[in-house]
Amino acid sequence: MNKHNQTVTIPKEIKQKIKQIQQDNIHGASYLAQQSAEIYSQLIQQINSYHFTTQRKILMQTAKNIIQAQPAMASIFTLTNNVLLNSEKATNSENLIKNIQSTYTTFLHQQTKTSTQLVKHVLNIIPDNSTILTYSYSSTIYNALVAAKNNGKKIIVICPESRPLNEGATLAQHLSKKNIQTTLIVDSAIFSQIPQI
Repeated sequence: MNKHNQTVTIPKEIKQKIKQIQQDNIHGASYLAQQSAEIYSQLIQQINSYHFTTQRKILMQTAKNIIQAQPAMASIFTLTNNVLLNSEKATNSENLIKNIQSTYTTFLHQQTKTSTQLVKHVLNIIPDNSTILTYSYSSTIYNALVAAKNNGKKIIVICPESRPLNEGATLAQHLSKKNIQTTLIVDSAIFSQIPQI
């Protein structure tokens, strides 16, 4: 079938990726935003030869589904909003593809830059010989704690398990693999740990 006459529908692989984002309750906003950017990257490859009008319709459907997958994630909303705003400036297929690509590339670059700055800032405020209480899972916090360890700071990290999804247990496992002294506790024990912090 001629791709210019195809039914306007999101490609199956893209639907599967969006479903993975929707079901992901472990990773934080940065990771999920990166996965969303990857979806846009794959989408433009799959719709590259489609008619301009069809491309726009599929883009709109995909964007809507991505936001609905994780509606509370501001970074996903920001990325998707920027993709849609910049896609409106396109007057043909070539411009549309370039605008989408430029938008998610710029977003990822800025996200990496911001994350690096946050890690440096957190590294500066973590004192040596400190005990740190975390909650849930954050890739930025993980990276900051690893950076503290790599910069010679002695830290102890207390991770509540963060039920029901156990994101804190996941963080504890990842930190332990980096030889960071980590204690996993039940959520109800959080307040008993405060005097140690």
